[in-house]
Amino acid sequence: MENNKQFNNETYFNDLKDSVTLYVEQKIELGKLTAIDKGSKLGAQFVSGIILGVLAFFVLLFISLMLAYYFSQKFESYFVGFSIVAIMYFVLFIMVLLGRKQLIEKPIINGIIKTIFEGEASDEK
Repeated sequence: MENNKQFNNETYFNDLKDSVTLYVEQKIELGKLTAIDKGSKLGAQFVSGIILGVLAFFVLLFISLMLAYYFSQKFESYFVGFSIVAIMYFVLFIMVLLGRKQLIEKPIINGIIKTIFEGEASDEK
């Protein structure tokens, strides 16, 4: 009887050890898959942001050239027309420089945090 009880305990602890090992391996795998999912989302957002930024740059470039030529015709001087556009960009640069934390840094940080923790509130329920 004692031998049978010891055998059952050994079987139980071996099964428990196997179950815990499997659980830990699955948790590690889940962590890896979650990291890959969130990393791929951040990467996709980054690439789409770069593409949109390049397109916005070209739109802004050509609008700026149109505006510079418009002012050049109005004031009959290329120097004055392009200088007005340059001064507008300088003022815009100073405004963005002074408000960069609110305009640029915080939205980027909040977007990354939102992407990383997306869906975790529903996982805890």
